Amino acid sequence: MLATVSLHAQDTANTPAPVIDSTVLTKENKEITNLTNQLTERRAKLEKMEATLQKKMEDKKKSDVEAQDSAEKNAKAASKLTDDATDKKLSRRARKAAKEAEGDAKSARRDNREFESLQNDIESLRKRILDDEQKLLKLQTPSAQ
Repeated sequence: MLATVSLHAQDTANTPAPVIDSTVLTKENKEITNLTNQLTERRAKLEKMEATLQKKMEDKKKSDVEAQDSAEKNAKAASKLTDDATDKKLSRRARKAAKEAEGDAKSARRDNREFESLQNDIESLRKRILDDEQKLLKLQTPSAQ
């Protein structure tokens, strides 16, 4: 029985203890710090973008209403012009209404495009934040064990 215990003691004595390299730890600490800073910056950016999203949504709704109103005015002006096609005054009004409707429609399309782009950017940023949080968790887990 003594022989078994002494053999086991010799096996553990010959096994080297795991050496922790300080450069690896420093590298991991830098990476953790960088990820933490990056997460903080991205979260702040996300907050700003979400606040901007509300304004873009209001702009989008407003420009949609304006475009619809302009289109209705244009339709009325065109209808009056068809009743009397030789009237210069009606022709000018119809042309002006058509230009206004065109401009408002362009503005509405631009606002819709900006709103959708901002939504996509927010979703992309959320995914990046989630990825960074997972990386940070992986880096912190081995050091806790």
